Amino acid sequence: MKTIEPVYHIIREYAQKQEWITANSKELYSKESTALRKNIKNVFSELRDLLPEMLQIEYGEGMTKVEAQAIFEQIKQNALRRYAIELLPIGSYYKDEVQKQYIYTPQFVNWQQGNDTGFNFVVNYRESDKLIAERFVNNLIMNILLSLPAKAVHLNFVDLSLSGGYETFTKNLDESMCSKAIMGSQEFDQLLTSLIERMRSALQEYGEAIRYNVAKHAIKVPYELVVLTNYPKNYNSSLSNLSSLFENGYKGGIFFIVMNNTDVPMDERYPTLLKLQKCYQVLQPEVTVTTNEFINATPIMSHHMLAPMAFDYLSREAKRKEEMPPLIADYQSIIKQDFMPIHEEIAVPVGETFGREKVMFRLSTIGHIHSFILGQSGSGKSVFLHNVITGLIAKYSPEDLHLYLLDFKLGGVEFNRYRNEKHVKALLVDNSDIQITLEILRDISEQMRERGKALRACGVSSITDYNKANPQKRMPRILLVADECHVMFNPEGRKNLKQYNEISDIITKIAKEGRSQGVHLVLATQTLAQTEISSEILNNISDHYLLKCAAVDSEKMVRDSSEITGNLTTGQVYYHGRDDAAQFQAYFVPTKEGIELVESINKKTASIDVKDQFYFVGSQIFTVNGDVKKELANIPGNYPVASVGRSIDIKQVSVNIPLRPDDAENIMLFGIDDEDQVSETTLAILHSLQASTLSRHVDCHYVIMNFLTSNKMKMKFEKAAESPDTEIIGKREIGSFLYQLCEDLSNHNARPTVLVLLGQEKMRDLKFDNAIETDKTDVETNSDDFGFGNAFADSGSNIKYDTYRKALAYILDNGGEQGVHTVLQIDKPDKFLFDDYVTGKMLFAKFKHLIMLRSDENAINRLNLSDDISLENLSSDPERLRAIYYNEGSDAYVLLTPYRQY
Repeated sequence: MKTIEPVYHIIREYAQKQEWITANSKELYSKESTALRKNIKNVFSELRDLLPEMLQIEYGEGMTKVEAQAIFEQIKQNALRRYAIELLPIGSYYKDEVQKQYIYTPQFVNWQQGNDTGFNFVVNYRESDKLIAERFVNNLIMNILLSLPAKAVHLNFVDLSLSGGYETFTKNLDESMCSKAIMGSQEFDQLLTSLIERMRSALQEYGEAIRYNVAKHAIKVPYELVVLTNYPKNYNSSLSNLSSLFENGYKGGIFFIVMNNTDVPMDERYPTLLKLQKCYQVLQPEVTVTTNEFINATPIMSHHMLAPMAFDYLSREAKRKEEMPPLIADYQSIIKQDFMPIHEEIAVPVGETFGREKVMFRLSTIGHIHSFILGQSGSGKSVFLHNVITGLIAKYSPEDLHLYLLDFKLGGVEFNRYRNEKHVKALLVDNSDIQITLEILRDISEQMRERGKALRACGVSSITDYNKANPQKRMPRILLVADECHVMFNPEGRKNLKQYNEISDIITKIAKEGRSQGVHLVLATQTLAQTEISSEILNNISDHYLLKCAAVDSEKMVRDSSEITGNLTTGQVYYHGRDDAAQFQAYFVPTKEGIELVESINKKTASIDVKDQFYFVGSQIFTVNGDVKKELANIPGNYPVASVGRSIDIKQVSVNIPLRPDDAENIMLFGIDDEDQVSETTLAILHSLQASTLSRHVDCHYVIMNFLTSNKMKMKFEKAAESPDTEIIGKREIGSFLYQLCEDLSNHNARPTVLVLLGQEKMRDLKFDNAIETDKTDVETNSDDFGFGNAFADSGSNIKYDTYRKALAYILDNGGEQGVHTVLQIDKPDKFLFDDYVTGKMLFAKFKHLIMLRSDENAINRLNLSDDISLENLSSDPERLRAIYYNEGSDAYVLLTPYRQY
């Protein structure tokens, strides 16, 4: 103690002098402050040098390891007798006696009525004292953890300004006690949302968490401690929810430590937590010594013996649960057996209870209808889900069981192992295109509609009765398995809200009506945060498989389950059905072994013929390859056929456009062409047309008129013109070519031709409606009321074609019946022939076929197309290119992936 006294007197003298300066003039303050600041570094230097000696004084001179263990054992015993910090008549600290010395633990949980001391901590510091403040807060946190039984407190560090200082805990504590530091505002918002939901659930179920724990003599509701570092920097956007929790969170067992950096200026536009003065108590991060006792926090964290003991104890307790050795599933024995028929229910083994009883995953039309699997990262959710799928495809035939697998995990790699599995009717391993998800669900919805008709026609009400009546034509069971399913229920901030609503409607339909038709849901996710899963869906979930997960998610699924799920280790599952509940250990199947099992199942199903399997990996590019050319070769008819792309649906068929001899059998393509998306699509269409006529020996001449500015596309179309049936017309020869073609059409001796006009809006002769200079030009012109030169007049009228507009309009009006067709590429349809009054009626009189790629939202205002079309939402990513094909003759729309040509 004598060694400490000089330092103590320096601190006290400094504090007194600082107080005197503050009370006097600014001039004196400035003069004296400089001198004091020079001395302060020396003061802290002496403190650092004396720290080991101070620790020896606190815990005894020359402490041995045995003595340290005895002290720590006493600390644990003191903690075990508490369920919350008890009500103290005065003071804000525990005073635990350990070997005739005292350890003071801050009273961080304080709900004593009328007590002005808050239930949160604020630690003020300046940037120059940051390390001292961090050391102080670390000691404070450790004392809080040791004041209650292990696992009673969960830590959350928030560091929006990336200031650091919390690594000691995040690296040394088990993840069940300390989450990774939150460094982004979006993650912080998610944390606050989950805490508010936790608080709401706790208040509804228990009332105030602390009173409930004390009454039950157990930590029924664990506490959450949130540490805000470098406050108030970057916290403005979250202050609404944060203030609410700061003021009332203690009712739900939520408490805060705020490291308040006084060097960060307050933004007066935003409220601050510090104005809620009754909600916190201020602790100063100075070390003050009085009669051998540390008044604020005993520095266990700074002691070379006690700190390692503390971390070892906390981590060991976090992992101490009913542990079982890994259970190995014997799926090979199932694979070796014949496929089992599905009668009443589907059932496969997925684990064992702690009493070694086998646990079955079940789906049936009664009792076990739909399942939900919930487990955070590292809980074993993915392994468990693979066990379910592997067991199902090993036991049941592809003729009796159809799987629709949707993997929304970033990167989508979990379900790739099932790509060649014959049970799988659809496999989606990408979360970037919600339209693909919708198309898969639409296919299931359509199957449900057809199944409903079949059940009614058979006079039965369930698939079980139908299959009994039709043993030779059984309906297979359908399972929709969606991993990270929260992606389907999180439309916030998305432009395509209509698609998300339809997805929710279809899943609701499956949840409510799928039971009788043999359609089951198996949904899985890590979290329910920021999802909008309807109560109609959740209420129809019959079986819940909960692994280790957030308490708020666990409670949302099954009431009173968080205490159980919070104590689960990796691979442990809490099953809760409508009439039963159990805890069990799931089978562990390593990834390599799981892939080998699927390969064995593929061999088992090799002799079974299946059709219409759909696989979508997200990044897909289709070309006019050999399969497409073979398909085109088999199309009957003596006319060219354009193949545009593959439909985005479960069948993923080629979208073909036969150019039959008929009116308006022309194709218009339009959209934003900033990366040659539309031009590439046009090139692929030309290539498919060439392939279709060449393979079927159809006489057709292809003429390219290119007004695009892209040198790359110019070279590609020149390459396409190397085909003997194709030519590129130079810009100076275009007028005479158009005129001669009009003449041939007028004389009914035109050769079958496909005119490919690229970049029509850049064609100057067309824009200014220049006259076509030729000896045969009849200079007489006729004009309609719009000054358009009868471009939209009936083909039977006495039209002249002595200008570029009239010539092209004449070809569009009269070419179809004689086998002369046009493929026209343009930026926007309202630029067609540069007419200011183009309407849908006018356009469709000349084009039956529209290929629409991404465009601005006003591109089709005049065409009177369906309100469901949102061209601005179509992907223009070359690897996820989307287009809509509209057939005016049938008034039908097809969403597709256009072909590319390389």
